[in-house]
Amino acid sequence: MTTENSQLGHSTAPEPVDDRSKTTQADLDRYGIVSHQHSTYEWNGYRYSNASDAIAAAKRAAR
Repeated sequence: MTTENSQLGHSTAPEPVDDRSKTTQADLDRYGIVSHQHSTYEWNGYRYSNASDAIAAAKRAAR
């Protein structure tokens, strides 16, 4: 590798930031536990776990 190439480097993509410790991740892997992302809907300062509840609240307020 030349000096020019070593200065540019060939770094890999950064690891995703995760708040779980390596020990916790090892336990999750060991027991086959997976994480699922979910959406949260916010309207008028309230948070809802599903869109239909947020829409229903907004419709009730519009009456």
